[in-house]
Amino acid sequence: YVLQKGLRVTGINIGSRAMFESMNRAIAAARLKPVVDKTFPLADAITAYKDFATGRHFGKVVVTI
Repeated sequence: YVLQKGLRVTGINIGSRAMFESMNRAIAAARLKPVVDKTFPLADAITAYKDFATGRHFGKVVVTI
């Protein structure tokens, strides 16, 4: 079906759970905080997605609940 429809499947390898937990401990120890470019309320989720899709953001695009 994927080949018939010409679809593309993309995946990423993020490592093991142990690596993820180790990374989180290192982030906490260094007190690193994510860079937030913009924050949108849930009602503006479509606008947030469109903003994200432009690729012009620097940091995270956050949707609040």
